Amino acid sequence: MKKIYYAIPLAIVLIILAAKPYVTNTVGSEEGIQFVSGSWAEMLVKSKKEHKPIFLDASTSWCGWCKKLKSTSFADKEVAAYFNKNYINYEIDAEHGEGVMLAKKYRINSYPTLMFIDANEKSLMFSEGYLTAADLLKLGKQVREKQK
Repeated sequence: MKKIYYAIPLAIVLIILAAKPYVTNTVGSEEGIQFVSGSWAEMLVKSKKEHKPIFLDASTSWCGWCKKLKSTSFADKEVAAYFNKNYINYEIDAEHGEGVMLAKKYRINSYPTLMFIDANEKSLMFSEGYLTAADLLKLGKQVREKQK
C-alpha cells in the first residue's frame, strides 16, 4: 500500500516533466519574431510612425497549437527576419488584460488567430489555426504585396 502512495506522485511528476519540452518557447530570443511590448494604443502610434502594419498574435495560455506555433513557425529564422523587418509584432493573451477587448473588437474566438492590422485599426487579413513557417511567411508576404 505504501508503494501506491509513492507511485502516484512520481507518476504525476513524470507526466509534468514529459510535457515540459512541448511548451518551450523560443520567441523573444534573438532568432525568433520579436514581439513589441506595450499597449494597443502604443502599437497604433508605432505603426503610423514606422509605416508598418501590425502583426497581431492572439492566443491563450492553454492553447497547444499556439505554443507549437511559437516554438516552431515564430522561431524560424527566415520568418523572423521578414516579420521583424516588415511588421510591428504584437502578441496578446485573448483572455487577459487588453487582449479581452481586442478579441471582442476583432471577433476572435479561436486560437491561435493571426491578424494583420493597419494603423487605422482596419483588419487587412487574418488566419485561424496553426501555420507552418512556410505558410506564415507566404501569408506575411501576401499582406505586404496587397498594400503596394
